[in-house]
Amino acid sequence: MFSWGLSADFINLNSIENNNTTLGISDSFLFIQPHISVKYSFNTKWNLGVSYDLNNNISDFSQLYTPVILTSFNAMVQNPNFVNIIRTNSLAPYINYNNILKSFFLSLKGNLNQNKSDATFSNELNSEGFMVTEVIKQPNSLRNYGCTLYLTKGFLGSFKTELTYAYNTSKNQLFFNNQFLDAINSRQSIDFGLSWDKGSWFTLEYKAKLNFGTSQTTGSQINNSILFQNLNLDIYTTNATRINFGLDSSRTETSNSSTVAKNTLFNMSFYYKPSKKVNINASLINIFDTQFFTTTNSYFNFVNVYQFSLRPRQFTIGFNYSL
Repeated sequence: MFSWGLSADFINLNSIENNNTTLGISDSFLFIQPHISVKYSFNTKWNLGVSYDLNNNISDFSQLYTPVILTSFNAMVQNPNFVNIIRTNSLAPYINYNNILKSFFLSLKGNLNQNKSDATFSNELNSEGFMVTEVIKQPNSLRNYGCTLYLTKGFLGSFKTELTYAYNTSKNQLFFNNQFLDAINSRQSIDFGLSWDKGSWFTLEYKAKLNFGTSQTTGSQINNSILFQNLNLDIYTTNATRINFGLDSSRTETSNSSTVAKNTLFNMSFYYKPSKKVNINASLINIFDTQFFTTTNSYFNFVNVYQFSLRPRQFTIGFNYSL
């Protein structure tokens, strides 16, 4: 199946800066934006497709003309009298396979995006404590591409496995210390899950997540890795009671440090439902804050590093009654 379409955006700008008519802008823009999609099915199991989009837009009006109320007019910086145009090309192919009788599903998706800008925005904190946005008439581009593979398979009537692999790379420019730096952020992640549920008195589930990231700029490179594992055992002692035992472990490291952060946690919960209206639970849990870190951020030129942090141990008791 083939489909396509066209959309049109008309933008008319009229702006006059108070007390300075030379900074006024009066301009119009007409953007024609196509969309193309192709889908094909071999049979009831295989299907594939690809889509393409072209989008054009101008920078947010608030970025170019920010209303400012200041007590010190010495810190006011006028915005330049031009409009920045952003062009985005997006390509997204995919292929799927679904076999219900064999409990097998496969999905492979890709993405390719390219953004081009006529200008680069640089944010800087001046000596008076005001954030100054400087617009540099320097073309800038951001290229992002990646793929995601997802597999799930059931076997022996009670086992189910899931596997997800994702790869993503972005290439762009940073403006730092009055110079442009090429920045590349790459990330790979593997998620694996195995569950065992035969409809009897217990269920067992194991999950593992591995993230590996590389961030590099001109003359420097940092590698980061995270391994997070989780094991859960549910025991149904009666039709009304369930006990859960959980084990979590994490391992994080970065190439600019010799320290490897490791942690292991144990959790336990008890659930009791004597009737349809009453639900009682008690749990002793340790909670992870889990966030994958990126070492370069092109939007604000900050270097951010996030690690797993451990919240205090919690003991909770709950009672719920529904009418």
